[in-house]
Amino acid sequence: MPLTVDDQGDTAKTGDETRTKNTCTRNATDWLMRFSSRIETYAVGCATTPKLPDDTISDVTTAYDNQAVGVAPTTTSAGPNPPQTASTALPAPATSPTTPDAAH
Repeated sequence: MPLTVDDQGDTAKTGDETRTKNTCTRNATDWLMRFSSRIETYAVGCATTPKLPDDTISDVTTAYDNQAVGVAPTTTSAGPNPPQTASTALPAPATSPTTPDAAH
């Protein structure tokens, strides 16, 4: 059950758009419906196919109850087995920072 957010950024310029896709797992039997198993963020809007890995800002996966990523949780209590999270975060694209002039 993915949910995708298209952030247009500053609409007066291009290049600051992002896409975030949140994939959730569902356990309908126990009404555990909105647990994120993967959250992907790319440096492009939804209208553009991301170039991987160049456009990847982050890709975070979460496993519940000592199960594989993508398997729905079986309990609402983290108990002794808290969610296991792995993250692949890439550095943001290089920018030219503005630095104050040392002479001033």
